[in-house]
Amino acid sequence: MPRLAEAFPDAQIVFRGDAGMALPACDDFCEDARICYVVSLAKNSRLLELGEGHMRDALAIYEETGENVRRFGDLATLLRAGGMSAGL
Repeated sequence: MPRLAEAFPDAQIVFRGDAGMALPACDDFCEDARICYVVSLAKNSRLLELGEGHMRDALAIYEETGENVRRFGDLATLLRAGGMSAGL
């Protein structure tokens, strides 16, 4: 990472990983290195429930525009709203 940051000083590095990268060590590394990151998680009923508001918003926009919609949320915020901690 230091070499990338040195080569592209004005770039924001964003790490994008699939569910296999959803590991505490990966999160810790990105946070320590001040790297923005997005990691998809495997589906589970609790996370689907917490994301229902985003899904309703996306469906409303889709129905209005006819265009595909993606909504992103912050997992920590969703967990707090559901009375959960990051440790699940």
